[in-house]
Amino acid sequence: MGALRSFFTTTDLGLWRVVSLLALLLTPATVTAQCPPGSWVVSGNVVGPQGEAIVAADIDVFLASTGAPLTLSGDFTDGAGNFALTICQSVPVGLYDIVINPPAGTAYFDGGISGQFLSGSTSVGTIILQSGSLLTGQVVNDQGVGLEEVDLNFFDPVTRAEVLFSGDITDAAGNFAVLVTTAFYDIEFRVTPGTNGGPYVPVYLRDRALFSDLDVGVIVFHDAHYISGTVFDPGGSPVASGDIDVRDPVTGEKIYTPGDNTDGSGSFLVGAPVGSWDIEIDPPLGSSLVAQLIPIVLPPGGISMGNIVLPVGVAVTGTTVDVGGSSVAEVDLDFIISATSTEIPTVHDNADGNGDFSVQVETDTYDIEFRPPFITGLAPRVLLLVVVQSDTDLGQVVLEPGFAITGVVTSSGTPVEGAMVSLNDSATGVPVYTFGDDTDGLGMYGIRQVSGTYDVTFTPPPGSGLSTLVRPSEALFSDITIDVDLGPGGTPPPGLDFFGCVVIGSDVGIGWINGAADYDSIQVFRDGVQVATLPGDSNEYNEFGMIDGTYFYQVIPIRNGLAAVPSECTVVVSNSTVPAPVLNLVCTASGADVDLVWQNADPDYDAIEIGRDGLVVAILAGSLTAFNDPSLADGTYLYTVIAIRAGLPSTEEQCLVTVSAGPPVIIFVRGDSNNDSTVNLADAIYILAYLFVSGSAPPCFDALDPNDSGSIDVADAVFLLAFLFSGGDQPPPPFPTAGTDPTPDGLPCP
Repeated sequence: MGALRSFFTTTDLGLWRVVSLLALLLTPATVTAQCPPGSWVVSGNVVGPQGEAIVAADIDVFLASTGAPLTLSGDFTDGAGNFALTICQSVPVGLYDIVINPPAGTAYFDGGISGQFLSGSTSVGTIILQSGSLLTGQVVNDQGVGLEEVDLNFFDPVTRAEVLFSGDITDAAGNFAVLVTTAFYDIEFRVTPGTNGGPYVPVYLRDRALFSDLDVGVIVFHDAHYISGTVFDPGGSPVASGDIDVRDPVTGEKIYTPGDNTDGSGSFLVGAPVGSWDIEIDPPLGSSLVAQLIPIVLPPGGISMGNIVLPVGVAVTGTTVDVGGSSVAEVDLDFIISATSTEIPTVHDNADGNGDFSVQVETDTYDIEFRPPFITGLAPRVLLLVVVQSDTDLGQVVLEPGFAITGVVTSSGTPVEGAMVSLNDSATGVPVYTFGDDTDGLGMYGIRQVSGTYDVTFTPPPGSGLSTLVRPSEALFSDITIDVDLGPGGTPPPGLDFFGCVVIGSDVGIGWINGAADYDSIQVFRDGVQVATLPGDSNEYNEFGMIDGTYFYQVIPIRNGLAAVPSECTVVVSNSTVPAPVLNLVCTASGADVDLVWQNADPDYDAIEIGRDGLVVAILAGSLTAFNDPSLADGTYLYTVIAIRAGLPSTEEQCLVTVSAGPPVIIFVRGDSNNDSTVNLADAIYILAYLFVSGSAPPCFDALDPNDSGSIDVADAVFLLAFLFSGGDQPPPPFPTAGTDPTPDGLPCP
């Protein structure tokens, strides 16, 4: 069956599914008939990483010592992922390899058990197959014809190490479906001797996120037309091992041109599609020559660029350090001609492990950008108008600490790749240099800059149909996260809960509870003008020393660039008018509770203060006219009520009330000496221990008087034993259920 699986996987997936279904429908009688009596049965269960059943998986068993396959029956999992295969041949006791092959097209890798000991029928338990992500698509040429046997190679984007997977080649129609472990990958598509047609320009996809199944659609291999030339230095010597790159003149992106270095005679030959290109010629490491960028128009049939001379440059050197003077490695340098804002090509332009750099350029005046690795926590820096007329030593270039702005850009929940994130100083509007400012395949970005307040602009990729979004006045004084949705389907966040405003004297206080845990920020407006942008987890805002007047406040949570419904309030600041006291205060005792009621003399109290015997017990909303003070002890209490407005108190109103709730009700079971809700021998022992062995004080003394004599003595223990074992009288009430004592005496309880 394993051979059939391999055949149908590469020919007709539909037929393979039919065969799988027929195998599942085989009856036990059919299986038994195929195998001799006494055959071993190997059973188990096959699931995925989350415990999900894997249906129609094929199981193969091999003798470990020789690799010889065994003849099996019933070697497929059922609808619950279970299997019970029969070994239909005589085999020795020993070690066997069990291989699980999931159905073709499912996102699971092959798995199994190596070296399973078998001496008869055996259950191998649960076998877990690891899942992955399925990369699918089609490779075609310029005419739309599928290209077969195109090889897919996967590389770690950071280490550049190749990661090997099986089934990584296109079929006769150019289709591919490769199961990979979840990660980011650079993916190379290269022709093989079996690929039809050509020559073609290979394709290289960078930084693709494969954390779920991904269909990359149609990959077009354009017809290759060749660019040739020979590179020399000013003395006429050929430049060997120079690197040739073909760049899009609009985006600056390089097309993939493997084998694009000059040979020993300085010659090169690279393939590219017909069109306009910038050809970058980079000298080898250690050379004093300067890279060149030459625009060309590549016609059908190719073009020769003839002899190309790289000029000798001057060296710009220095060392990148942090504010503490420690060297910073792997800082990338970019050179921009100050007069034209044109970036020139530079090579070998990263600082080494000691922070030292040396870059060859032609004489000019440059803005030099320094881009430290994100992980260093340092912000980029730009040196403006650096005049380079000869070898120039910049000395130590100090890079300051920076805070990170990270997040995800989506459109109606779908990640947006290639969106640009830019910063402008909020006070001046001047653009601020950033790098790493375009989103990856997951819509993620990460930039750093020194502390400050910035307008953050999110610009979607050209042709996306999405709108640019600006997040103004973002305070960058710690690492922050800004997630935005550029699509029309973005969902505004929920608003604030329990929103309220209060005036105390000349100060205004605003408080709330956040309606969501993931606000990006909270904006505060007064009379239509924004007065603050708060962190998303804030729950209060205060303004002090306000002049008399009426103020209208709005507080608006922001998430993904979308605003919630504003929470609003109007307050009056007045520092000159003392509020009138409350009217008709009445205090009434009801059992152990006291109820206060009154009338408000003014309609605009901010708060009502309740006092009891000189202590403040509550501050109520200014509109309330009643208060309940519960569960008080017996006694006489003096209550005061004071109205507050704009921080000014009224004169107090008083009332006196007496609470008399009566004696407490005592509940117990007579004879339950140890208070365990059961009357038994332990209670008689408890009485004797209390009387003669210095027992601890009982929870309820009256419970130790089962004969209700009004005193505790040995007669109580004798009475209880007689009731329990000799048919004596039962204890008087309360017995056998808990209740009050109908014959109160001097025994306390408790």
